Amino acid sequence: MGAPFAKLVWRERWSSGAQAQLAGPNKERMATRILFVDDAPSIQETLPRILAMHGYEVTSAGTVAEALSKIASCPFDVLISDLNIGEAGDGFTVVSAMRRTQPKCLTFILTGYPAFETALKAIRSQVDDYLLKPAPIPELVDAIERKLKSAERRPLRPIASKRIAEVIRENIAKIGQRTLAAMKTEPELAALPLMDEQRLFPFASLLEDVAEMLAASDPGSTFKKSMHSAAMRGHLRRLQGYSIPLIIASLRLLENAVYEVVGENLPALDVSFVISDIRQLNNSLALQLQETAKAYLAAEERRLVFDNSEKWAGWYCAGCCWNRPEPKSETERRALAARIDAEFEAHRCEPFAREHWK
Repeated sequence: MGAPFAKLVWRERWSSGAQAQLAGPNKERMATRILFVDDAPSIQETLPRILAMHGYEVTSAGTVAEALSKIASCPFDVLISDLNIGEAGDGFTVVSAMRRTQPKCLTFILTGYPAFETALKAIRSQVDDYLLKPAPIPELVDAIERKLKSAERRPLRPIASKRIAEVIRENIAKIGQRTLAAMKTEPELAALPLMDEQRLFPFASLLEDVAEMLAASDPGSTFKKSMHSAAMRGHLRRLQGYSIPLIIASLRLLENAVYEVVGENLPALDVSFVISDIRQLNNSLALQLQETAKAYLAAEERRLVFDNSEKWAGWYCAGCCWNRPEPKSETERRALAARIDAEFEAHRCEPFAREHWK
């Protein structure tokens, strides 16, 4: 159910016959102090009043900044926060602040997205409980009371601090292998006469570039270096016989592998940054593809070939470096090596070819 519609239904559920649902205030104990955070004015007007009728002392906040200010200045027993406050996932920013500032405060997240099972596991690991919107009032009150009366409050995991950049760096090899396996299931990609090392070679540097851009406080500071690497990958893919559609297909498979690994590590992520990191990840991959395609189109038509003969195993530029006479002496061999090196330089053959030439 979409968030605006869910909030409308919730408001109607609360305001229509709400009095009949209430058990009345609990006057036998000191009022439990609740901080309720939601950016919908209609819900801010209704839910705090209903909770107050159950004996709770409720303070409302409509923005993350307002919630953080109240957390810093007032003690609370319970936090109830919408998952999305202004921006998607902002509720975790409030939860993280509460857990750091007031670790004994119970934390609840309200979410209107029940389908994301992996995400809900992450939510469950970071808060005392979560409720799907629009949650009935008795269910919400019961959840609060159960947690307050529980003799042994479930210990929360340490606040997750990993960012997506760190997950990518830690799993470059895994992402590469999953991408390689996926490439071999795509007929056109599998048909390219390349070894596994050739298919994988550009991905490690691409993932390093993306991780560096994600981790940088100023992504623009790493932009030039990253775009240079993307251009080199465009030259290399042309040398390897890729077409633009195949470049796009291979990057799509890499992107799928990245998201699989990120999903598997979601409970370890600092979820207050997940949405912004994913947005930056998408932008970074799009920029990489754009620059790679641009360089591919600007590159001369050249192909690398592999000579696996015993003496001359290595990569050569077809049509120039590879067309050479067989040396008959050490002097001729050195001369040939020097000529091939000069041809690499003149033809701007990729560092990949230079590094693998023997």
